[in-house]
Amino acid sequence: MQWTQSPILIRIRFFASLVVLTYTATHFLNHALGLISLDALEGGRKIFLAFWRNSVLQFLFPLALFLHAQSAIWRLMFRQSWRFSRREKIKILTGLAIPLLLLMHLAGTRMQWWVYGHNDTYAYFLYQNLSDGGIWFVLVMSILVWVHGFYGVTAMLDLKPHFARYRTAFVIGFVALPLLGLAGIISATAQVAREMRDAAWVRQVLEIHGGDPQKVAETKLLFYLLGLAGLVLLVALLVVIRQLLLRRGRRHATIQVSYADGPRVKTNPGVTLLEVSLVNGIEHAHVCGGNGRCSTCRVRILDGVGNLSLAESIESALLSRISAESDVRLACQARVRGDVKIAPLISTGEQAATLLRRKPEADGVEREIVVFFSDLRGFTAFSESRLPYDVVFVLNQYFRSMGKIIEEHAGHIDKFIGDGIMAIFGLNEDINHAAAHALEAAYKMQAQLTLMNEFLAAELKEPLELRIGLHAGPAIVGELGYGGAARFTAIGDVVNTASRLEHANKKLGTWLLASEKVLAHAGQSHLENEIHLRIRLRGKTELLGVHGVKVPV
Repeated sequence: MQWTQSPILIRIRFFASLVVLTYTATHFLNHALGLISLDALEGGRKIFLAFWRNSVLQFLFPLALFLHAQSAIWRLMFRQSWRFSRREKIKILTGLAIPLLLLMHLAGTRMQWWVYGHNDTYAYFLYQNLSDGGIWFVLVMSILVWVHGFYGVTAMLDLKPHFARYRTAFVIGFVALPLLGLAGIISATAQVAREMRDAAWVRQVLEIHGGDPQKVAETKLLFYLLGLAGLVLLVALLVVIRQLLLRRGRRHATIQVSYADGPRVKTNPGVTLLEVSLVNGIEHAHVCGGNGRCSTCRVRILDGVGNLSLAESIESALLSRISAESDVRLACQARVRGDVKIAPLISTGEQAATLLRRKPEADGVEREIVVFFSDLRGFTAFSESRLPYDVVFVLNQYFRSMGKIIEEHAGHIDKFIGDGIMAIFGLNEDINHAAAHALEAAYKMQAQLTLMNEFLAAELKEPLELRIGLHAGPAIVGELGYGGAARFTAIGDVVNTASRLEHANKKLGTWLLASEKVLAHAGQSHLENEIHLRIRLRGKTELLGVHGVKVPV
């Protein structure tokens, strides 16, 4: 069964999906011209058909649609377990509905053109759909295709490290395109509804089409029923084949998969380790649905590492990103070829079941963020001469005022460390806004500390000084810990670098150190009264460009 996920089939499915999505996008762009007029819509149609119905490319879309549906159905039918995430359920249900709807649409447009040479103009199409109420079918079909495409495209792009910064703009554009298309169709339909009152206009539209309405309706129904029968027959055949192969596989299972401190089960060659777990009722975390887009299903191979399929590019890239050891594999990608012994690295049982019910982002997603670290110089000396209750009161006043500033600038307070603060910017906005907000928050916190120093002037031998480090970069954000002690945090080099920038303030005599990345994302070339230099942070070999602001004298 490994062939259903072979690299060549994955590429075929990808390019077929790309063709279908491009066809749909250009269709929406054509529809949008209906906002101008029905004539503009027809003018755009001529350009659309010149590309999609020329002698070379006229079979490209039907072929892509067939290959996309076929590969998806085969992959579904030969999947060992039918346990799906919510995202997968939406993709599957919309994906199964699309062929049924598109068959009806193609039966009334392209098939009429192919077989009889009918001219399926927008005027005729909208006239017919207004007459039989099919305009609502057109709207629902368009939305389903685009929703299915959205889940497929974002599932692929979310793997790209830098996609997070463009995700909001991408979603806006992705949603705007069908809205414009649907608005154009509705506008053109309203115009057709007005024109239909003119019998001469209707006769002209029917003459241009060139078909007898009764015969067209009968042919459309015939094409649809034949296509539907073929689709139902294909799915039924695949279901029967699936059941026969699974039954045969269970009888001839020869490979043993052993779980550390767990059961031993039999399976067949070519089955993934994740499928082995799910088919045998063994809880196994797989937040992304077993598509190689997270690492929650990873396992350590205790014995028989050579009895697994080689890691493909998707798996290798993900394991490299999390710096996994050589004996760690993704259970959803590793297929058995012989006896193996494994240890899931996300615990099985109740703990894994809980993970499966949690939101994917709770288990770690990669985002580009800005990490903020601050420290309060002089507070230790202040606290040594004060009663503990007084220290707690002042510290809480400080945390309350600074925390409010951070939250007002869309920051997330990660933790309080002594008199220091760690915060994350960019969890709910793109990296450019996050960087600008982090810098604004830093300056406002400095101004707030000035007010606190004036308030505590009589109590302080020296004013308190704020030191802040800011750095931007990719990190894994999610819940870390166990039970009630679990908390949302970020892990990655960006966190360590921001912390070391905060410490470097003391040596450089600055109160703010922000990396060049932060300023670049914020759209700033420099800071007021800054020093610009390149420094080597502790534990780093490369120099880092930073912008610093000297402590006020």
